[in-house]
Amino acid sequence: MQPLPVQDKRVGLWTAGVEFAVTIGLPTGGGFWLDGRMDTLPLWTLLGLALGFAAALYRLIRQVRPKNDGMTDDEKHETMD
Repeated sequence: MQPLPVQDKRVGLWTAGVEFAVTIGLPTGGGFWLDGRMDTLPLWTLLGLALGFAAALYRLIRQVRPKNDGMTDDEKHETMD
């Protein structure tokens, strides 16, 4: 497999950053809106922030972590030689 050009890597990182921000922003904004409707500031805002951060972190880890194809580390090194 050929390494990605620098421009492709930048686009991938930019996309991951935008997804991270949106995944946090939407639940936080929803919680803020719900707090305004229910007059419970900051309960739902903080809950939305925590939920959004957890979801964003999970997505980021899944994108960055290498995929496990069932091979052990020794088998991977043997196929690379």
